[in-house]
Amino acid sequence: MPCSVVIPCHDGAALTRACVASLLAQRGGPPAEIVLVDNASRDDTASLAAIAPNVRVVRLARYRGVAARRAAGHREGKGDLVGVRINDARAGPNLHAEP
Repeated sequence: MPCSVVIPCHDGAALTRACVASLLAQRGGPPAEIVLVDNASRDDTASLAAIAPNVRVVRLARYRGVAARRAAGHREGKGDLVGVRINDARAGPNLHAEP
């Protein structure tokens, strides 16, 4: 599997949904998998796994710091490359473009 994108998130499901949508809309295809690290959210973040087959949610039972939630995502990522993206960022349409 070439690439995993880890997105740590705590609440902010609408922001996370938009971030995931921008990754799924990439020219050349989306990342092989998108791992949402749900950092004890109280909203519907857990339901975002239904967006696409390559999106999955890893739920942390209690709120964790930045390093712990990123580490959880890296452990879960199955790609040869694992990148971290914040949930309020949007990917441009040409993220996978050839030089």
